[in-house]
Amino acid sequence: MKIEQTIRKNHDAYRQLYEEFSLQVKELLQNACESRKWYFTDRLKSVESYALKILTGRYDRYEIDDFYACTIVVPNLTLIKDAQSLVEDIFKIIEKKPGDTIYYRPTEFNFDGIRYYCSLKESVVQKSDNGLKFEVQIKTFLEHAWSVATHDFSYKGKELSWSKERLSAQIKAILDNADMTILEMDNVSKSQPLNKRNPKYDIIVKTIEFVESKFGKQHNIALPEDMKRLAREIDRVLKTSKVKLCELEILLDEETKLERGYKTTNLSIYSIVLVALFNQATAKFVAGLTPKPKRNFPSIIIPEETRLYDELKDENLEGVTFLEHIS
Repeated sequence: MKIEQTIRKNHDAYRQLYEEFSLQVKELLQNACESRKWYFTDRLKSVESYALKILTGRYDRYEIDDFYACTIVVPNLTLIKDAQSLVEDIFKIIEKKPGDTIYYRPTEFNFDGIRYYCSLKESVVQKSDNGLKFEVQIKTFLEHAWSVATHDFSYKGKELSWSKERLSAQIKAILDNADMTILEMDNVSKSQPLNKRNPKYDIIVKTIEFVESKFGKQHNIALPEDMKRLAREIDRVLKTSKVKLCELEILLDEETKLERGYKTTNLSIYSIVLVALFNQATAKFVAGLTPKPKRNFPSIIIPEETRLYDELKDENLEGVTFLEHIS
């Protein structure tokens, strides 16, 4: 694209200013995002994009508000306010879009993501900054995915197509609804058409509740983030041993009286359960490990730290895999 020399020169001048300036913004924002497991991306305006924006006549000569722009991407709508608070705490806010009042029709699904136009606070401003402005966008992962996937043919495309823009808007409407459903998942999941019971899930829920109550709350043992997987593995061991959850509670109490069970400090919750089953329900436990597992039913894992290998090595156990120390 042919671009006038005056516009190119101004772009070059701004780029020199913003290259160093953007590093300050990135340092303030990127680490904060990464510590929260949010995605961060940024860019400097290309000369062609800068020139086309100048030609819109919406700006004061050569100064635009998003020469440098960055984007915070959060998992879902529940974290939007947290991201807004972060931006408002770190930067001086010049303007926020969209405002409290919107003017597009309810049938339209154009880009309307949250944008802040900011400058650095006086406490961190350097002389070379000269009051530079920049843009911070806040999006959910679904909104960001839409903007990336449809960018070339719906926002700044080479080919004008009503049908493509229509499809892009429809996709955005679908993803907006998905974001809203995620936000309201607790309420939607309790609606009559969805709120069904499943026996397998009921068992896992009860196992999670048991682990949280007995290990976490009562004995202050650290719980994993993925409670569902832990509960499933405990349930699998219990099914193999033909021991009920209420019976496991009794076994663990007996183990604890012997200074094991909940008082164990060098084993995971899963391994504590294994040891309790072996010590307090030996016959059932061994019998469950003897037959070869059914198809698509993996073997029971027994870590070396449980010290059960020496006790079980002479048994013909086809349903178990020992995790031994690798030297």
